[in-house]
Amino acid sequence: MTNECPWATGITTVPERVKTTFPRTMDSLCDSGFSIDRIFADGCKDPSIYNGWDVPVSAHDTNLRTHGNWVLGLYELFIRFPNAAHFAMFQDDFICCQNLRKYLERVEKPDSSYLNLYTFPQNQQLANGDGWFRSNQKGKGAVALVFSNKAVEVLLTHPHMFGRPRCPKRGHKAIDGGIVDTFRKSGWQEVCHNPSLVQHIGDVSSMGNRKHPTSPSFRGEEFNALELL
Repeated sequence: MTNECPWATGITTVPERVKTTFPRTMDSLCDSGFSIDRIFADGCKDPSIYNGWDVPVSAHDTNLRTHGNWVLGLYELFIRFPNAAHFAMFQDDFICCQNLRKYLERVEKPDSSYLNLYTFPQNQQLANGDGWFRSNQKGKGAVALVFSNKAVEVLLTHPHMFGRPRCPKRGHKAIDGGIVDTFRKSGWQEVCHNPSLVQHIGDVSSMGNRKHPTSPSFRGEEFNALELL
């Protein structure tokens, strides 16, 4: 690894969110220490709607839907930043705590794991004190995921992830389940965090899903994650 590019970060979105949850998510990420390297906009015929954020946009004028936009986004980040130590893929409908980036850089992380920063209620009951813990391995949410360089390689090169578009019912959606299943088949695990480091704010899914429940352990945008060290 090199120290020249510690992070590669992207956010997946759709034009319908450009004046709703997307701005708040971008502001919260900025306040937490993150900058976004690329916006991945699905079903977007006019990328200029994102000009106000001064971030490059990769737009699909027709919908690739959840799986296509997310996987191509991560692969594009890897192509552009192949030596990044950390890759973060964000969706467009959450808020986060303060100093999140610095905390993720400094905190010890489990081996052979990827980080789900959003802790569902079903996973919260598995926590034992503050810090990382093994989730229920059901891939609850892909709102804010962080991967090591090796984890990206494992995910993108596995036959399970490669073949998901062939599934007629779930091949275009449920990216969280596709991710966790791929890592499980690779001997890796998903870990969540107590307290949850982000909170979901989207009331209406842009993908036709039911509303995500809010995390019971998120301590608010004003909470400083560095206090956990």
